[in-house]
Amino acid sequence: MNFVNIPKETPSGVSHKTFFSKLVNQDAGYNIYLPPGYDETGEKYPVMYWLHGRGGNESSDIWVAEHIKNYNAGNAAANQMIIVFVNGTESSGYRDSPDGSLPVESIIITELIPHIDGAYRTNPNRTGRLIEGFSMGGNGAIYYAVKYPELFCSAVAYAGAFSGGSVRAEDGSYLDWENISHLFPERFENLYRKNPALVEQATAYYWIAENTDVIRRDVKIRIVCGASDFLFDRNEILHNYLNNSALPHEYESIQGVDHNIGELYKISGERGLRFHNNNILK
Repeated sequence: MNFVNIPKETPSGVSHKTFFSKLVNQDAGYNIYLPPGYDETGEKYPVMYWLHGRGGNESSDIWVAEHIKNYNAGNAAANQMIIVFVNGTESSGYRDSPDGSLPVESIIITELIPHIDGAYRTNPNRTGRLIEGFSMGGNGAIYYAVKYPELFCSAVAYAGAFSGGSVRAEDGSYLDWENISHLFPERFENLYRKNPALVEQATAYYWIAENTDVIRRDVKIRIVCGASDFLFDRNEILHNYLNNSALPHEYESIQGVDHNIGELYKISGERGLRFHNNNILK
């Protein structure tokens, strides 16, 4: 696995950094955007974590920083924020592998977030911690927000590769293997098949059901998907499930857009940033 992927070029304000992960006994990479004036103000800043899609790494989507910088420059009331571009490896689904060899979720939750809060002037609380992502990363953003509502106040998913379903199977689970197996690297598939509980707990649906009341009170959710996206139905299912669970959220389907984060962010990125800004708690 490539845990360190240095970009060829970085937008203004973005730097590639590493931290040592005890879980994999090697350095892991991330990119970080520090807002204008960070070195002078002495202020603490909210942090947004960006999760890339399948096949990507921490350097895939650093262009997002330019959109956020431009949005903040044109909106005096916007919160300046730190952005951390996470390495979820190519196809982890942002979950830990069942054999422990690829503990991506644990690296992000138990190592990266504490590292960022220790190394930078952040608001180190749920009230100033945001998360968003695309495709595999959109799924990961909602999954983390609903599994760890004590860590995040706001989540935006672009064309999330959501798995599972809103209707429980006869055994009480949300499992539909045909709709979920893509989450896991092929070399781990049999390990997951042997332990259905692991698969169920790897869905956002499971944690929404577990944490409904806390999510309703503390976590704001926004879902965006192109109407021509092959994942559109999965986004619709999650949208309907949130409605049926009486969980307020924003949902936007965009006509004429397929699985393309560049188009989604160009059309809806500012609305997502406004959503985050409205949800940051002072």
